[in-house]
Amino acid sequence: AEAAGLVKEHRELALILSSPSVDKQKRDGLIAQIGAKAGWPEVAINTLKVLADHRRMKAMADLVKDLDALVDDRLGRVSA
Repeated sequence: AEAAGLVKEHRELALILSSPSVDKQKRDGLIAQIGAKAGWPEVAINTLKVLADHRRMKAMADLVKDLDALVDDRLGRVSA
């Protein structure tokens, strides 16, 4: 959820991550640096890299929402 918020708040970052003109290695390095500083798990960093590679960063908010719902369902949480 934190990554989705970060990309949503920083338009420049979203443009860099989704731009085909940015070299894959540079983009992946940027994602890794941001993720490391934020303390994200490796699976989150790798997921962002895959989304960026496939120009699917706009799908991140829906992905986070769906994953949150899945976790809530597995844990038996019910929203009011």
